[in-house]
Amino acid sequence: MMEDQRVYVINNKAAITCPKCGITKLVDTRRVKNRYIPFPVRCPCGSNFRVFFEKRRCFRKEVQLTGKYRKEDSAEALPMIVRNLSRQGVGFQVLTKDLKEADEAGKIECGDFLYIDFTLNNASSTLIRGKVVVRNISKGYIGAEFFQPDEHVKKELGFFFLK
Repeated sequence: MMEDQRVYVINNKAAITCPKCGITKLVDTRRVKNRYIPFPVRCPCGSNFRVFFEKRRCFRKEVQLTGKYRKEDSAEALPMIVRNLSRQGVGFQVLTKDLKEADEAGKIECGDFLYIDFTLNNASSTLIRGKVVVRNISKGYIGAEFFQPDEHVKKELGFFFLK
């Protein structure tokens, strides 16, 4: 049975390490068209495994956190579920029942600024509040990058990813 591993890409290079023998090979990833399809690897030791090339700048953690978002020019905050989180960004789902309300509040587009707040599921239930810029939108899912996060947000996210 093949094992799967996630390999981070930096400057179009990825270090693939065999989980059986530990041999590491640096590969050029410019030819990789779709990072969501596993790339099969066969090591000289005979081990077979697959790698997923992760081109994000930071590790992204899957989470399930409730929160709220609002457009920069709106006073009304709408509920969201944070699906994934990194030190540099957040991915969240606009709740289905709120899609109509979100459209009435004004269409969200890539490049828009939003204000978000959500609570981390850590021991102190830390509130994260800040401004983000929308980078992608797909069927009620919004991917956004933190815009000039303050020191509190940087510090708390740093601790959150240590656990």
